[in-house]
Amino acid sequence: MRTNRRRTVRHLVCPVCGAPARKCPPRRWFAATGPRPRWSHTDGEALCPMMGATGYRPADPHPAPPARRARRRVGTPAGAPTTDVDVASGPGPVYVVAGGDMDAVFTDRDSAAIEYMVMVGANLEPIARTVRADRWAVIRARLIATVPGLVVVDLRAGGDR
Repeated sequence: MRTNRRRTVRHLVCPVCGAPARKCPPRRWFAATGPRPRWSHTDGEALCPMMGATGYRPADPHPAPPARRARRRVGTPAGAPTTDVDVASGPGPVYVVAGGDMDAVFTDRDSAAIEYMVMVGANLEPIARTVRADRWAVIRARLIATVPGLVVVDLRAGGDR
């Protein structure tokens, strides 16, 4: 088994997108775009471009912000659960992922995680919550009443779309 000799420096990130940076030139680089940068994203692409004195150039990595211990609270409706529930306390959990003007509801944690990453990729700053299935109907009604234009996609077996 070969090991990758190019190591990721986790304490340095791309200042534009926040992805980890590694001290390795990008895999693809054209001489016409200027001197080859020394840093790249972990996927081998150059760091995101930033405007400089001579036009757009790949950014230089910056130190990663310190890890935030407290979760940021953002506009959750009154009465909405903000913590995970005990599965043994009633019907199975429902995983809700909210981002932009859409809420997606799942019974499978892995599917909810995939949807969360899709929303992160779309820069929607999603919020994920776990709620009891019997509370979801009340929460759904409150969300629809308080957020105009909200689309709720219920992807549970037998759920409404």
